[in-house]
Amino acid sequence: MYLCKGIAGNMQKASFYKGLNLNWLTAAVLAVVYFCAYQSHLSHIIFYNEEHRLFRFSSEYLSHRLHWDGLISVVTDFIVQFFYYPWLGSIIMAAMLVGISVMIRKMMEKLIGRDYLQLGVLVSLIAFLYTTTTEHPLEHLVGAFLVVAFALVICCFIRVLFKAKPRKQASVRVTILATILIAVYAISGYFYFWKKYNYNERRLLLVSHLAKQGNWDKVRHYTENFFLTGMANNMMSYYYALALYNEGCLANGIMPYAQAIGPKGLYLAWDGSREYCEYGYLLYEQLGLISIAERWEFESMVVWGETAPHLINLARYNIADNRPQVAQRFINILKQSLFYRSEASRLESCLKNGEIEGLQNPMKDIEDKPAEFMQPTELTPNLEYLLGKAPKNKMAYEYLMCSFILENRLDDFAKWYPRAKDFYEEIPQTFTEALNYHSQNENNEGKEAQNE
Repeated sequence: MYLCKGIAGNMQKASFYKGLNLNWLTAAVLAVVYFCAYQSHLSHIIFYNEEHRLFRFSSEYLSHRLHWDGLISVVTDFIVQFFYYPWLGSIIMAAMLVGISVMIRKMMEKLIGRDYLQLGVLVSLIAFLYTTTTEHPLEHLVGAFLVVAFALVICCFIRVLFKAKPRKQASVRVTILATILIAVYAISGYFYFWKKYNYNERRLLLVSHLAKQGNWDKVRHYTENFFLTGMANNMMSYYYALALYNEGCLANGIMPYAQAIGPKGLYLAWDGSREYCEYGYLLYEQLGLISIAERWEFESMVVWGETAPHLINLARYNIADNRPQVAQRFINILKQSLFYRSEASRLESCLKNGEIEGLQNPMKDIEDKPAEFMQPTELTPNLEYLLGKAPKNKMAYEYLMCSFILENRLDDFAKWYPRAKDFYEEIPQTFTEALNYHSQNENNEGKEAQNE
């Protein structure tokens, strides 16, 4: 009899430990899956949010954000500042999602004894799938985490107040049911993820991020793969042209892919849109049209707020444009952050020297440069103006000639062609072919005129 009781007791303990191990094993697997997802296919979620938020240790910032956006937004900004290190951002995202799962399970255990339907896993997966696009703000995830934490505290209080019954031990059937439900949720979540996964969003954001880092080889890789799908996109063409120029092959490489879009494939036309306003600055920065680049960045900061990328660029541009007091204002804001203080110190040292490494401003000493936003919807007038003031600007010349070809302005192309010898030891084949084509057309037109 005692032997039977001992066996029954051991079986119950075994079932209990199986249930316990299943819960924590599930949490560990979810943590690994989430971390790997944010390190790979969802890495753009991490750097996108880090680039569009900046927590500042400032009473002015806190009062403004609390008044206009609320406590959840401030807490989200505080959390997102740690996304400065992508691996740490992935850990934080995984921890919040797994935390939601664990807390819901604990609530169910305190209310009814066990999470029979594995609602913790289900809600965690739904929250994860919600974060797979930048269209959904992280405030919702942070808010959900805080609400669940508060609900768990209430459940603990109710349990103590009403002296709820102790947690039931898991039977074999309950463990099997939990395993089946977790498998169903996992398989459904997997297929839903790939059905709804927005690869085009990731590709656009990743290309922009790589371009900011100057990783032109990968920019070219992703943009070329995009064009091979048969699709056309202005921003992808814009970054593709920048990658080609920085790799020294714009003239001969742009034509096969830019013809579908035309000359606008070389740049982003200003239209005031929220989507494109933060990307167009890079071309003008590399051309040396700092005033235009600064206008793009300032307008972008108006839309997205005082975030690190915009503050850094505005400080750089004002140093290059010899406006130290304006630059200092942006540097002072960066000093209030946690991870950009060293960058602020570096910019301050550049401010003392009056120069920014890697940033050229050929129009710095030109007194009659236009103060307005020069031709925001067209590129060629800006390039012609720049070449008139800085005739040795190779990038401006190459973009101008490619623009003439794509616009089919071969008469203007022929006028500028003789200056090619100032920039190239061997003139690009695309330029010579375009000139030959123009000459043949002129000869044919001349013969037709004589015949008439």
